[in-house]
Amino acid sequence: MPLASSGQALTSDSQPPGANADTIIQSALQAARRHLGMSVAYISRLERDESHILYVDAPGYEALLKPGDVRPANEVYCRYALESRIPALLPDAACHPLTRDLQITHAIPVGAFLSVPILSREGEVIGLLCCLDPVANPSLTARDLGTARMFADIAGAQLEQKRALARQAALTEKKVARVIERRQFSMVYQPLWNIGSGKIFGFECLARFSADPARDP
Repeated sequence: MPLASSGQALTSDSQPPGANADTIIQSALQAARRHLGMSVAYISRLERDESHILYVDAPGYEALLKPGDVRPANEVYCRYALESRIPALLPDAACHPLTRDLQITHAIPVGAFLSVPILSREGEVIGLLCCLDPVANPSLTARDLGTARMFADIAGAQLEQKRALARQAALTEKKVARVIERRQFSMVYQPLWNIGSGKIFGFECLARFSADPARDP
């Protein structure tokens, strides 16, 4: 079971914070799929009436699902699981009146399915970790759902980190754009001398910024 590799990734401090978030999420997704004995695992995000696929681990099923795919929300299981219209765990999708008639059930096909929300620290749903298999799996139990929640927590911590970094990057970009727009900078030129000849052979060009708070060059 590849839990060890996920643990190693979680404790690795060889890279700056956030640099390996995608790797950790992908490792957690792969570990969840293998541990649960499912064929496909993915993380999606519901936005308005659409389901956006963010991460996928589906060896042999790559043509069915890939990062960047977008589907109408009313066509996917995740939305109905989040709204509690179907159970979070479906050992046999054909036995539920809602899922057995969905087009996706027959298109993939979907036999077994489970879904758990990925929550922020404030309890906001920031994604969904879902697993499915083309055949029914009556051996799936509530314990497997608990395991999926553990991997969802791992993925959620990394998604939170990515969101924080994205917010910081957007703030920095806004500050830089404001400095450029207001032209709160100037250039100065430091001559470079050749000691042997006593002549200038070049210049060091230095940016100086007048925006608050004051910054070193």
